[in-house]
Amino acid sequence: MAEIFVSFEGDLGAENRAAFDRLGWKLFEHAGSTRRVVRVPDKDTGDLHALITDALGHEPIDPKLFYDVDGAAERLGLHRETIKRRVASGELPADRRGPGRTAALLLHKRSIDHLAEVQAHERRVREAGIVAGYGDAEFDEAVQQRHGRATMEQVRAIRERGEILAEMAREVRADADLHREFEQLDEDQAIEATARAIAGRVRREERVQRRAAQILADGDDEHPA
Repeated sequence: MAEIFVSFEGDLGAENRAAFDRLGWKLFEHAGSTRRVVRVPDKDTGDLHALITDALGHEPIDPKLFYDVDGAAERLGLHRETIKRRVASGELPADRRGPGRTAALLLHKRSIDHLAEVQAHERRVREAGIVAGYGDAEFDEAVQQRHGRATMEQVRAIRERGEILAEMAREVRADADLHREFEQLDEDQAIEATARAIAGRVRREERVQRRAAQILADGDDEHPA
């Protein structure tokens, strides 16, 4: 289990800092910001919510959970440099532990955990006896025969979104106007803007594909609006 970083809003008193010290949690604070970050050792992550609530004396305000680069790499079984490249390309959403471009990267735990679950699911499918070498249709048929329609649809949805994401990421990186616009931003802003541009195009393309499927199902494709 990797260390987890918890970000939350609010002022801290001496008793709160003492409580974090007793837990052995590292507290990160930055002048002019009311957002705090604590590093939680892996031994404590199971009781995380109860421990931080007890240390603060109340429920944390706007809590967000993160991995650092090493934690995300461990969770996904990737090299840390691969994680950093994917953040830079906008494939993985990330924040900074503090202000400035040199502050350590923090990657959203929910996104990393979801990606790890997708990888684990694909691995289980292959370990169950479905091998590479199929085309998409043949692969889907093999999954359905062995594991049922629900599993096949999950695998297909994961594959299709991954294909759209990769295509939209290539489009955004090849867009000269966006490139010039993002060059004016600092690194954090550029990462966020790139990720949002890719996500927006993915959502639009998914909507287009869903509508196209409806039109085909209705037999209305010969009468464009």
